[in-house]
Amino acid sequence: MKRPLILTALFAGTTALSAPALACGMPDVVVNDEPIVERVRTPSPQITAELDRLNALSVVKVDALVETAPIENRACYGMPCNDADREVVEAHRAEQLQRLTVLTDALERTTMGRVASTPRPEKAIQADLAALRSLGIVQVSDLVRAQPEAPAGGYASPFAEDSTTKQTNQAANRLARAMRIIEKG
Repeated sequence: MKRPLILTALFAGTTALSAPALACGMPDVVVNDEPIVERVRTPSPQITAELDRLNALSVVKVDALVETAPIENRACYGMPCNDADREVVEAHRAEQLQRLTVLTDALERTTMGRVASTPRPEKAIQADLAALRSLGIVQVSDLVRAQPEAPAGGYASPFAEDSTTKQTNQAANRLARAMRIIEKG
């Protein structure tokens, strides 16, 4: 079976991982039964700009780009020790940057046009977040959940909660739409 273009682009670069890690798209380092995903410690300006663009969409909270370069190429305090290692690390990061751009573009497409503000079940939201994490591109902490602003005069508006609930529901629906785009290609 041929993978769709977007899905192929998102999963590119994971072939160096072991079979169990390849199945979930993440490195197979486990501590206390939890997979540990290493973050890029010194992101390039392009990676930082792309992460900022992704966070600006206000759909998910992204902490960092997932490091895919082999640990042996980052043996000097998490950094490359020599030029050969540096080339390997830079190649992996360039590949991750390309995957991040594809992901950001997919999420950006969900912000165009109207998005339903109907509530999504928390289980469905968590499943979408798990699917996004399993791509092994970025560290995702949670859906962006709008918080009502503290009232200036001490009296809360009854409409503030409705507005924040609507924003949170829209973020959940955008994430669901993005995951469908990624799955379809």
